[in-house]
Order: sequence, then structure tokens, then C-alpha cells
Amino acid sequence: MRVSSQQRREQLIEAALVVAKRDGVGAVSTRTVAAEAGATPGIVHYVFASMDDLLRAMIARMAERYIDTVTDVAVSGDHDVTSLLEQSSSHLWSSVESDPDGHLLTFEVAAHALR
Repeated sequence: MRVSSQQRREQLIEAALVVAKRDGVGAVSTRTVAAEAGATPGIVHYVFASMDDLLRAMIARMAERYIDTVTDVAVSGDHDVTSLLEQSSSHLWSSVESDPDGHLLTFEVAAHALR
């Protein structure tokens, strides 16, 4: 079965996230991402012009998920700022507990970018 380039792109981004969560950002390479995705290294090079492009796409995906997590707080009725902050913090902390490796990766990516 043929996979579209958009589907392959999504698959490779997700594979990069799996590798990064499991082994750290430094372990994200053409070979490790290809192996995780069940693809060849050539496919990674075909879809992404460089590893920087793949890392940017991975980081963008992380940012999208973080924004979704924060904005998933249901705002209804009259809430004061304090209760909205409490709800948001509680919701965010629940996401940390449910995916600690994902949040650890956020800090690792920030450190990687600063270096």
C-alpha cells in the first residue's frame, strides 16, 4: 500500500517524538527515526531536506500539543481570574502526570536550542 507524502511526514514526525522521548533529542537521527517509523533512511531525506527541518517539525508538533493542552480548559459561566488560573494549572499538571516523558522532552528541547 502506498503512503502519501503527507502521511509519511506525519509518521516520521511521530517517530522522531518517540525516539526523542525514549532516548533524548541527541538520539534523533535519520537512522533512528527511519527504524522507528519502519521506513528507510532515504525516505527521511526525501520528506525532510535536513535533520534541522525534521527537528523543527517535531518541535512545532510539541508546541501544538502544548497549546491544545492549555486551551482545552473549559471556560463557561462567570469565572474569576483566580479560578481560571487554578483550572488551567490543574489541567496542565494532569498532562504532566499523564506524559512525564513528553514534558521532560520540552525542557530538553529548550536546552538543546540554547546550546
